[in-house]
Amino acid sequence: MKKSKRDVMLQTLKNNPSLLRCPKCHQGFSFQESSLVCDNGHSYDLSKRGSVHLLLHPVRSVYDAALFDARKRTADSGFFTPLIQIITEMISSYVKEDSWIKMVDAGCGEGSLALNICQSLSQRTAYCCGVDISKDGIQLATKSESDILWIVGDLADLPFQDKAFNVVLNVLSPANYGEFQRILGDDGILIKVLPGTGYLKEFREIFYADQVKETYTNNQTKEHFQRRMDVLETQNIHYTITPNEKQLHDLISMTPMLLNKDPNAAQKEALKKIQAVSLDYEILIGRSKLLRE
Repeated sequence: MKKSKRDVMLQTLKNNPSLLRCPKCHQGFSFQESSLVCDNGHSYDLSKRGSVHLLLHPVRSVYDAALFDARKRTADSGFFTPLIQIITEMISSYVKEDSWIKMVDAGCGEGSLALNICQSLSQRTAYCCGVDISKDGIQLATKSESDILWIVGDLADLPFQDKAFNVVLNVLSPANYGEFQRILGDDGILIKVLPGTGYLKEFREIFYADQVKETYTNNQTKEHFQRRMDVLETQNIHYTITPNEKQLHDLISMTPMLLNKDPNAAQKEALKKIQAVSLDYEILIGRSKLLRE
């Protein structure tokens, strides 16, 4: 009889007792049936789909279920495949062949990137986690068929023990370098993906014509990364996609900078004329500096 996703996740956690910690008191967990219980008696239930809610206080995210649905459909269309392939190759290159991959996608959203990357590296993976502050995103992620542990949690106080991972992935998401450094092992790497200057430039030109947001630079974010991490490698990836009308709508719906943007008549006409959309990323790989700020 096939094990339930909850049973699979419980077994993964039992096999890796140094993975999670209680968000209230930072103690480790023991297991009572389908619950995680820390030394101080704080208890958290694993859902039937194998996820766990470790966010102490409810947070209203501006990203709703509709945004994550659109992003999943976009991922399923294969539009992120070149990015996923490069990240997968980077992880394979930086984690020694005789070492297990222990990865978390911090700010995973609906989990599409983590799912594809972990499936590609399944023969080398000890465990893979996805954490996001959005309950809607994690609920959608749990619908996938995978052994990934999905967690509702706070990037500012991650529910993981020290040195639990050798890969932290942070894609188009805010970063907390202090927490990333804490959960990374001594040889662990942080892979941060930033939007490049050409990222979705067609949308910027339509919705932000003659405004500051018509152009974009990631210099400030890169400088912050460089202050906190020893940079091992940077790589740019740029390609265009040719979405149909429905896919174009999903691209708009999944893009935070276009939230609550209701196109006027001229913008609708401009959108109809789009033949290709630019996806432009800059990938930064770093290790923790010996002296943390």
